[in-house]
Amino acid sequence: MFRNLITQLQGTDFFMISSLVIFVAFFVTVGLFVFLTDQKHLQEMSKMPLE
Repeated sequence: MFRNLITQLQGTDFFMISSLVIFVAFFVTVGLFVFLTDQKHLQEMSKMPLE
């Protein structure tokens, strides 16, 4: 049902591609942030709520 609806609408390919690009860019950014952040800083921040 949704596939037929999407194929009948004009200009939906732009929105599909842009949403995919935003999705991938977000997770690449979060992944880079996690891998490039200093691990000592992350360990200190994780202990803060318990102290």
